[in-house]
Amino acid sequence: MSSKIGLLSDIHGNFFALKAVLDKAKKEKITDFIFCGDLVGYYYEPKKCLELLSSFKVEFIKGNHEIMMDDFLKKKISQESIIKKYGHGLQNAVDQLSKEQIEFLLSLNHTKTIKIKNKLVNISHGSPWSPFDYIYKNSSDETFKKFSNRKEDIFIFGNTHHQMKTTKYSKIMINPGSVGQPRDNRGVASWATLDQDNFEVDFFSEKYDKDHLLEQIKRIEKENHNNYKALI
Repeated sequence: MSSKIGLLSDIHGNFFALKAVLDKAKKEKITDFIFCGDLVGYYYEPKKCLELLSSFKVEFIKGNHEIMMDDFLKKKISQESIIKKYGHGLQNAVDQLSKEQIEFLLSLNHTKTIKIKNKLVNISHGSPWSPFDYIYKNSSDETFKKFSNRKEDIFIFGNTHHQMKTTKYSKIMINPGSVGQPRDNRGVASWATLDQDNFEVDFFSEKYDKDHLLEQIKRIEKENHNNYKALI
């Protein structure tokens, strides 16, 4: 068994990308994962993604797209406004996920703290204080100062779809990037590993057959007269 734990975020229903990541993880004998939220949204197979992840030990939290799904189910936002901005991925999630799967995703916290060896590790989607935050390496010093007052040693988050590792005020901050829709290295599946012995971080970008995903986008979005190119 590997001493490394896999770091995942922003899968967004992209089964093809997730499968490529997990196939690589199996080769590396990685069995444990941290997932920083956004299983749903944009793409179309969150159910199959959950089934894939069920073979592993995963620390789950929810992201802003799970919160959006909750708002959609409670009719706080309209189907039309979601489809116009994000396509039909969220509608597909609502249609295909079981009641139990939806309840599981919506019951998750947007942040949690776990212990790895002698380190406290915070997992969040945007930041520990908001699932909607976007934190980049060049974010303001004021933003990073917020981390300095917290008890945790390491912070793992997603939401930006950009891979990142930085140290500020003696705090280590890691973003594994997006499995399903990277914005810094398009067309691959991004993820990372954290060594539980020495806390070294390695970043990866897996190639996968994008043709199947493109066929899904064109079929589902074009049939509904949506601008599917915005999803690519």
